Amino acid sequence: MSIDTFSEMIAADGLYTKTAAVRNSAKIEQKNKTENKSFTQKLKAASPIILPLAAIPITALITYKISSKNVRGLKAQLNSLNGEISNLKSALEANKSLLEDNIKKQAEISVKDSNGIWTAILAAAGLGGAYHAGKLSDDDKAKIGVSFKDRIEKIDTKSSDAINKVSGLASISSSNSLGRKYIKNVNGVNLLNYSDSLNRDAVAYKKAVNFIKTAAPKRLYNPPIVSPIAKNEPVLWSVTSEFAPIKEGGLGSVPVELQNNMTSLGVEVPTFIPMYQQKGIASFKVENGEYIYTYKGKEFKLKKAASFKLDTYQDGKSKTEDVNVFVTSLGKDKNGLDKKLVFIQNDNYFNGTIYQPTEKTEEPEKFAFFSKAVYELAKLKFDKSSVKGLNISDTEALDSIKAPDGLILNDWQASPVAALARYKAPMEHAHKQLSADSAQKLSEMRIITIGHNAMYQGSTRNDNDNTQRHVSTSNILNTLFDNYAYDIVSNAQTAASKTDFADSGLTNLDNVLLLNYLDSNSNHTNLLNMGVLLSDYFHPVSENYAQEIISDSHPDLAGELRWALKQRYSNGSLVGIINGNDFNNLSIETKQKNIKATTGVDVRTYNKGSSIKDIMDARQYNKIHVYNDFMIPFSMKNDSANNSDEVKAVRAISTRFEFVDPTEKMVLPQISEEELVATPIFSSAGRLVSQKGIDIMADAIKMLYDNWDKDFPNKPKPIFYLAGQDAEGGVQRKYIENLKKDLSQDDSNRVIFGHGFAPMAGIMAASDFFMMPSKFEPCGLTQGESFALATPVIGSAVGGIVDTVNRGDKTNGILTDKNKPLDAKGFYNAMKKALNIYFNEPETYKNMVQDSLAEDFSWIQKGKQGPVYDYLDKIGISRTVLPDVV
Repeated sequence: MSIDTFSEMIAADGLYTKTAAVRNSAKIEQKNKTENKSFTQKLKAASPIILPLAAIPITALITYKISSKNVRGLKAQLNSLNGEISNLKSALEANKSLLEDNIKKQAEISVKDSNGIWTAILAAAGLGGAYHAGKLSDDDKAKIGVSFKDRIEKIDTKSSDAINKVSGLASISSSNSLGRKYIKNVNGVNLLNYSDSLNRDAVAYKKAVNFIKTAAPKRLYNPPIVSPIAKNEPVLWSVTSEFAPIKEGGLGSVPVELQNNMTSLGVEVPTFIPMYQQKGIASFKVENGEYIYTYKGKEFKLKKAASFKLDTYQDGKSKTEDVNVFVTSLGKDKNGLDKKLVFIQNDNYFNGTIYQPTEKTEEPEKFAFFSKAVYELAKLKFDKSSVKGLNISDTEALDSIKAPDGLILNDWQASPVAALARYKAPMEHAHKQLSADSAQKLSEMRIITIGHNAMYQGSTRNDNDNTQRHVSTSNILNTLFDNYAYDIVSNAQTAASKTDFADSGLTNLDNVLLLNYLDSNSNHTNLLNMGVLLSDYFHPVSENYAQEIISDSHPDLAGELRWALKQRYSNGSLVGIINGNDFNNLSIETKQKNIKATTGVDVRTYNKGSSIKDIMDARQYNKIHVYNDFMIPFSMKNDSANNSDEVKAVRAISTRFEFVDPTEKMVLPQISEEELVATPIFSSAGRLVSQKGIDIMADAIKMLYDNWDKDFPNKPKPIFYLAGQDAEGGVQRKYIENLKKDLSQDDSNRVIFGHGFAPMAGIMAASDFFMMPSKFEPCGLTQGESFALATPVIGSAVGGIVDTVNRGDKTNGILTDKNKPLDAKGFYNAMKKALNIYFNEPETYKNMVQDSLAEDFSWIQKGKQGPVYDYLDKIGISRTVLPDVV
């Protein structure tokens, strides 16, 4: 038999693509005819055969003698034997006798002596001369058993070196599952490569590859087509990293309100979130047979629905993790629909804060794991047999999570679910791991991704160390796609060419999953990119922000994803939808009890129907009492010697809000009630991150005080309530602390700085203006909260602030000049304009207060309007079939 004949036979079965070595097979065959070759020469000659055989379980190799007599039956024998082997659970236990029987039977097919090549192959497999002239002695069988066990252990640990030495071919190694799992190295990134084509459907595999190749181009270059969901009670799964109070920012509020409002329209929205185990913040316990999870004091009583196994990849090894699924009910809607929160529990991946890496995994890796767990749950709802190690704990609880008709993916942390549905489902079907119907439902699932902040992308590019970036990239892609990682990644095309990126200086973005695919110095993965390219729609959280992230004027807002976002915008599948705010939940009447609990002040309330006199009277009352009854005692909170009743009361109700005075000299001005009413009060609160423009605000305040006597002579100087939770290691907090140090003592005393979770409703209700100096703001939620409390906004002309302040014929705030760069001087000028209205145009200011209170950003608005209807339209649920709730 010629080497070419054998190679072509294997290639026909999809196992082998000819390499340069095969193309030179004539030379190799000629050398084989030399009788006195050294063993090394024979091994070299055998490498074109060893290569395809490396993709076959070694147990199959050792059962065949390559000779002209059995070539005709080899393909059938391979199919038969691999079918048996693929069903075995353990090579060392359950299969020992079966392996030996197969070896004996197959060895007796031919009694011809080895021609040298077979000896070399056996030697490569570590079995040496255990095969003799077509018969096996008991001694031989013993040797094979020992050698096989030893070889399997070596394969699991040092297989790469062993096979590379034999074949001389790099980037091929075997791992678990009887050697059927291999590594393919793509410019430093190791990807699992499942090479056993004998256990896949060739037709389904071809379709899967084609589906993967076209999934992103179809969405990049064509207008979106979403078929309608025709069900009375459709089910949309919402996947998120935050869900208030399990939150660190505005993202945590949106999934809560989406669930509440969509449920009110008859759409069931179970929401999926990791069960974080941050010490001091969260706890999980079993008490009297009941599961209880607590986060920031909020207690969730859970039912354990199920557990299953999830294959992961870390540090060059495949591992198996346990996943537990817990369900809790957050209450039923008036229509009887249950609002469910589904927790994904795993101690290794979620044993820490929401976003910080754990000891064992990087931040993007843990959300790739989370996304995969949600995907497995979706598979479970369609095909239970497809989920590994499934153990149902509570059938009723599991059944209460209904199969999804569509997916809502919140930001980069959930984006990999889109890649799993589009890419992995068809590949699993091709390898007989998932039914055809289930694969179709998942791969064609209606999916929208909400882009809360395109600057945060879950990219492994952020790590400057090439080795660590490659490791993290490998961990993510192999965890997501398992044995199919290389097949999926290599076919995950965007159909882009290098010329597409000329305007932005980006290159090689022709692959969805491995960006800069051919550049080992830059290749990486980007989780948000998966949602951007594979969802039916990508939704930035405001219309103006959608324009900004594709603009060449704002290259940092979307970075390397800008080209793809431009493509989606051009075909109509990138649509900005502004975040809603449920006015009824934010009004001062609704917030009154909360304000009392967090400040000790019984504020006066008002509503949209109140007269402007009643509103202004309430504002004056609230200014006086929040200042005297909360702010002054709050400023003394850290003085351990002060144990007045007022200070002790503030300590008791504001345990997570700390007074900060870097000068250690602060004493709030003692102002009469009459003076306080005339004093303008500004407030600001949010995460202390660079995005929020803390440095701009601090410099603008300094300018305002420095120029006060010139700009507003004989007018009372303003008081500032500044609050926020530090999120960047104290960098942003320093801007406020340095501001207080740089001001005169009197001015410094007027800047009141609280660190932590501020009682913002009370502070806004006692403020004349709320400041939003953001450098960029996808949407913003605090402006809606401020409007609901009748407080006008001073904001940067960026993102969603542009879409929400002064929209229509309303004048509820002051914006910086959109045509000028955002800086401290620009924000100072906006503050001056607001103060001029406050001091000199009282009627104009009253109109701003009324317009603020009249604004409504509710998720659902009269006439089937509002963001919720917009989202449901895009996922295939037309507003024409939905009720008008208002």
